[in-house]
Amino acid sequence: MDKSTHEMRLMKWTAIIKECRSSGKTVTAWCSKNNISSKSFYYWQRKVRNTVFDTIKDTKIQSNTKFVQLPAPIDSWSFMGR
Repeated sequence: MDKSTHEMRLMKWTAIIKECRSSGKTVTAWCSKNNISSKSFYYWQRKVRNTVFDTIKDTKIQSNTKFVQLPAPIDSWSFMGR
């Protein structure tokens, strides 16, 4: 499957998932009303979540975020307002 087809499917599945989750109904009830197999719904949800996770993971790997340890105030009690 090419990248554009995959992206189009993800967009469609994401819209379906959002509509279901915002309906206030259970997944089973919403799927039944909309003639969607609950197995398909959960498959789509898993694919969307995995894609989001992979994107976040790749973004974190690519970013050069560094944490710096900051020194604590000398008088920590006055810093905390006590």
